[in-house]
Amino acid sequence: MNKKILLTLLTIALFLTIAIPQASACQNILLDRVDIGNPESEHCHFLRGWGPIEPETHGGTWGGFDQTGENCRVVYYNTTDPPDKQWAKLTLYTIKGAAKTLKIRALDGIADDSFEVYVKNPSGKWILVYSYTADPSTEEKWIIHEIELPPKVAKGITLRIKIVLTGETPWWGFDTYGQLAIDWIELWGNGKPRC
Repeated sequence: MNKKILLTLLTIALFLTIAIPQASACQNILLDRVDIGNPESEHCHFLRGWGPIEPETHGGTWGGFDQTGENCRVVYYNTTDPPDKQWAKLTLYTIKGAAKTLKIRALDGIADDSFEVYVKNPSGKWILVYSYTADPSTEEKWIIHEIELPPKVAKGITLRIKIVLTGETPWWGFDTYGQLAIDWIELWGNGKPRC
């Protein structure tokens, strides 16, 4: 085989060996994360409408958090300002790249913890991107919900998210504990081509 052809083939093979892993390394990276119930992590994410830090405030098991020392907050809780608010909002950042997937770790507990997730599109309208119907059992279990985002809502450098409780309310422990606990929210997507 001609040395030039062999050298060309080796160069192409080397390029593909380096380029393909680097290109894939820019895919599906963590763009932003907020650990709900951790004030340091919540800082700059503009949380609005969330309940107090739990189980620090009212005790309870919270799906094992009484044993692990983790914290969370609820989407809906006993308040008079406003009295019928069944949602909580926050902002995530996509400065490193284009958002593709939202991950939410939510507690499906004793109450009806069914919920919907909305994201605000660039024109300012809330778009429904996910709906979950809770398990009717009374077992407490943490579930990670993976939500694929429509391209039109994930283009900006920020992503505003609203979680709305749709389950039957209130349950017998609502006045103490509230309803629909969230542990953390992550935003995944494509990184900038700087790898």
